[in-house]
Amino acid sequence: QIVQDCLHTLINIGKPIDKFSSIAGCLQQILHQLAMKGSPKIAKYSMKCINTVYSETSTVERLFNGFISGLQLDNPQLHTILVSLSQVARLYPDIFNTQYKKIIYKFIVDEILVLDKNEPDITNDELWCSWDEVSEHTKLKIAGIKILVSWVIGYSPKKRDRMSHCRSVLTLLVEILNSDGDLQQKGHISLSDQSYMRLTAASGLLKLSRYGCSDYITMDQFQLLSTTAQDQCDEVREIFLTKLHHGVRHLSLPLKYIAIFCLAGVEIEKEAKTRIRTMLSSNIQCRREYYKKQSQLTTSSDTSVHLLPEYSLPYIVYLLSHHKSFTRTNTKILNIFRDCLWFFLEPLILKCDNYEFLRKMFETIKQTVDAEEPNNMEINKNIYAVCDLAMGILTDKISSVSLGDFPGKVVLPKVLFKSRGKEATPNDVKYLPPDYVIFPEKGSKNEAVFKSPSSGTPKKRGRPSKKIKSDSMNDSISFNEITSDIELTPSPVKRKRTTANVTSPVTRKTKGSPKKKQTKLPFRIKQSPMTTSTPAVVQKPSKKNAKRKVLQEERNNEEDDAKQKMPVPVRSSPRKRRGIQQIILEADSGGLEEESTSTKKPKVETDSSTNGHPQSDTFSGDSIKNRRRVRKRR
Repeated sequence: QIVQDCLHTLINIGKPIDKFSSIAGCLQQILHQLAMKGSPKIAKYSMKCINTVYSETSTVERLFNGFISGLQLDNPQLHTILVSLSQVARLYPDIFNTQYKKIIYKFIVDEILVLDKNEPDITNDELWCSWDEVSEHTKLKIAGIKILVSWVIGYSPKKRDRMSHCRSVLTLLVEILNSDGDLQQKGHISLSDQSYMRLTAASGLLKLSRYGCSDYITMDQFQLLSTTAQDQCDEVREIFLTKLHHGVRHLSLPLKYIAIFCLAGVEIEKEAKTRIRTMLSSNIQCRREYYKKQSQLTTSSDTSVHLLPEYSLPYIVYLLSHHKSFTRTNTKILNIFRDCLWFFLEPLILKCDNYEFLRKMFETIKQTVDAEEPNNMEINKNIYAVCDLAMGILTDKISSVSLGDFPGKVVLPKVLFKSRGKEATPNDVKYLPPDYVIFPEKGSKNEAVFKSPSSGTPKKRGRPSKKIKSDSMNDSISFNEITSDIELTPSPVKRKRTTANVTSPVTRKTKGSPKKKQTKLPFRIKQSPMTTSTPAVVQKPSKKNAKRKVLQEERNNEEDDAKQKMPVPVRSSPRKRRGIQQIILEADSGGLEEESTSTKKPKVETDSSTNGHPQSDTFSGDSIKNRRRVRKRR
């Protein structure tokens, strides 16, 4: 591990050191020894380090001759030599092409890939194992396949024979996928080794597509490559889709490769399916952001065909309609392919602003025929059935917007479909079974999320409430934002949905709810069709509220004890309210007039020494109470 880290450092920061002869000579001997006798990983990094540090190719030529002499099946360092030759084919194609026939045809193809051992090499019956448990013969086959891929990538595109070499390598990789990893079909290879062979072949096809060979891959080969997303081995599916995600996200793979993600809609494991959905939504968001930046720099209208994820739908229709398991008459199989379509369409129609465009695209596909077999009506009917299935999903999931025609023009790839002709009548026939329901109300898993709870009321289509939990989807760019030059039919404004929390014993007021009539909510709580009522959610009091409640009770008890100790005052008879001005005049005159005329009190004598106030020995208690009341009112 230390040697590997040191080689990584030299690859990243190393510069040509030919000027320093002492250091260059010492380091050259070490790198040559590692490339010949080190482990396969160290040999790979040592060849990259030689390419970075040394500018001259004379050292590589001497090393290459040593590799050629070591190509023998009984050589214990054969795996290391094959890995080093793969880097030579990639980094130094001119040196490798001097003896490519001896390396590729005579040794890799004839002695490693084609020939199998006479005795079966089966150690376990599991679909996957660690790399250390893989047989040595399978490791040599994988190293040979990587040499073929690196040879095609390093080959100069200007040379005429590059196309023929590329197609021969593609044919070999496709044959490995067709044979499930066992080229000779003798059963002399274990199931785990077959999984590694399939993964290597699929990764090689992706790598060739990333480096300019995607035009040489036919649609049948692309169809076979896409089935790796449904491989029987879980590790093969996961590693393949991860490599596909990186290639699509960095825009090194063409747009059609994003359509392979739709086949992952039948994934059984929830964690793996959630991870793949996150990859898909991230790729959709990345392509929309890149298109938005690209449209500001260029004025070309054809960039949307290569960048927008919506234009991958024709490839999805092709993959599903040409799938070996697709039949348009079996409802169970239609449900499986419905899940594949909805798995891809769900993050695509998140904001429900591209409905007319998608609907127009599926309608346009229904007016075409298959490009490879235009007279095969069985294949054409399968294409039309997939389009009907996709339009039914959009109609069921999208909100009731104003259904208008898309004003723009939909461009379809000529490799997949071609026109039926000007004299052909419009294709308005439904190719799904007449009794088939896309999302049945009973027994459907999505019923509680997307369907109306009562069957008597009309359906209210709405945006799916099942959203992807990823950071990229929170601030997703809508279709209208990136296609602002085309006017689409605006969707109606919807109210924001809120949730009602029922607390005990007092119901809390939520934002947007009326103050007086709390029983009338401004929204409708959607219930599951399996249940008749929504259970109340009782909120538990927090520790802070409980402590405040205890302190309030203690204060109330203290006030009650104080009131019991105080003497009870004698209340006077009730009086009528008077105005403030009248109360002030009566207080200045020496007292207030009594309400009842039947009981009149004697007049109190006053003395000049007391300034009009009654004397201390002859005062009345009622007059003092009246003065206190006047002071309070003042």
